Amino acid sequence: DRNHFAEELDFLKQMAEDEEQTLEVVRRANQFLEKSYRDLEAHTHFLDQQRHEVQQEVDAERGVLRQDERANAELKNRLEQYRRELVNSEKDRVEAKKQEQKIREMNLPASGTGPFGGSNSWATTLVGSYAAKADPAPRGGVQSHLQGGLGLGA
Repeated sequence: DRNHFAEELDFLKQMAEDEEQTLEVVRRANQFLEKSYRDLEAHTHFLDQQRHEVQQEVDAERGVLRQDERANAELKNRLEQYRRELVNSEKDRVEAKKQEQKIREMNLPASGTGPFGGSNSWATTLVGSYAAKADPAPRGGVQSHLQGGLGLGA
């Protein structure tokens, strides 16, 4: 029986050693897991800080983008305003030129401006063309011009 107890004792000692080795392996694994957890925790904290910094940069860039968009819109509006002013200025210039031309036409002598090549007066239309054919130095005044221009003789 003593042999049996000795074998049993050796078996239990071996089992205790095996369990201690297993416990040491589990302890090392636990330490490794704890270290990994701490490293991951630190890395997560670092990533959170980076995310926060990137978010601030994005917010700042969005602000700059909004300012640029406002400036572009303002420049577009100003450009359109300048274009409208240019068109209006050109219209005003053309209108002023037309007015100036009308004034010049009104100030011209009454020769050659009428619808029939004469002045705007119907009398010069009737008499003007015949007077030009008559004697360049009329002696009898308007009456002789009229008679000569109408072919009545003096």
